[in-house]
Amino acid sequence: MTPRTYAGHTPESLKEWFAHSKKLYDEGVRYLMPCTVLRITFPLDHPLAKSDACLTWIRSLRLVASGEFASGYAGYALNHHSNIGGVSQRLMNERLAALVLQHPGFDWHNTHYIVDRLLPFNPQTDTFLPLIKRTNWLCLLSERTIAHLGGRAHVTQLLTATPGIDVDDAASGIAIRAGSVPKTGDIPMGDTIPLFRSVAKVLRPVRMETLRGPGNGFPDDRAQAWLEAFD
Repeated sequence: MTPRTYAGHTPESLKEWFAHSKKLYDEGVRYLMPCTVLRITFPLDHPLAKSDACLTWIRSLRLVASGEFASGYAGYALNHHSNIGGVSQRLMNERLAALVLQHPGFDWHNTHYIVDRLLPFNPQTDTFLPLIKRTNWLCLLSERTIAHLGGRAHVTQLLTATPGIDVDDAASGIAIRAGSVPKTGDIPMGDTIPLFRSVAKVLRPVRMETLRGPGNGFPDDRAQAWLEAFD
């Protein structure tokens, strides 16, 4: 995920923009800056679906290598069609909701659900704070996000206190891996993915607050339950 660029704005226009955003915040309006989301899916038999290869490839992306990203994540996901209609769509959504709540390591939703929720105005810094959507096997944090959590050394110390969590540099940010390979979990069987929960505890202050469901069998409350699964 990357924020819309500030390029082309003069210092005066940026100051006016942030002042207006702060005024809205003080009035109770939680203004969020839209962002651009890049989503790439690899089939499980693809060479880049291997965990080490995936991380190496992600770190080589220009967006990541330049430090221009705001946040990112990687792990297993369920693809689904959002434009089928009638009874088929409702049945699909019901099954999708049941699967991701039973196996919370699965990601599931399309990018348009999150583009306007990941860059809220932060009155502490008078600018926009890049959030993560939710903990996954791999989480990328940008420099501003790390600073909000207390700095690189503090975040690294908290995360690596749990064996199995690795923290690596990614340009001006960090890449967090919760285990050597992605996990899906299985709540009825007692597999709650403890490493994901340990990462989520540290990253909770910068996690997206709400998530809409697609409806028609997958209501907002079930989407929110999935979002909060590792809290």
